[in-house]
Amino acid sequence: MLCYCSSCRILFNTNRIEAKNSYLTVENVRVDCVRCGLMAKVLDGRFSFDSNGVQTLLEGPQFTVDLLTQLKQLAQKARIEDTTPEKFVSEAEKLDSILGFLKYCVPKTNGELKEFLAWLIPVIIGLLAMKGC
Repeated sequence: MLCYCSSCRILFNTNRIEAKNSYLTVENVRVDCVRCGLMAKVLDGRFSFDSNGVQTLLEGPQFTVDLLTQLKQLAQKARIEDTTPEKFVSEAEKLDSILGFLKYCVPKTNGELKEFLAWLIPVIIGLLAMKGC
């Protein structure tokens, strides 16, 4: 299951929660961070697990929808205003510290950032549309 450590600002999967052929609702669950050992938050939501234990998020908290919407708006604004990668990451982190992971995947140049945002915006729109958000 996907986890976020606010101390390290990393996303990671934990194998501490396993299920097969079942549904699971997760809320306010914490596990040890794989990097620093401090407590990391497991993604809240309702999940289904297939016969191989592969999970699918069925429902997530409203803050997830809100955060994706805000990130989409920030990405659109950054693309129009020719924002630097550093400023984009900084503004994203102001939305929520969980977006700190972006510093590891956002390109380092303005031109590459524009290409990245051209890819990211439709992905976010697709994620929001999948759940009818």
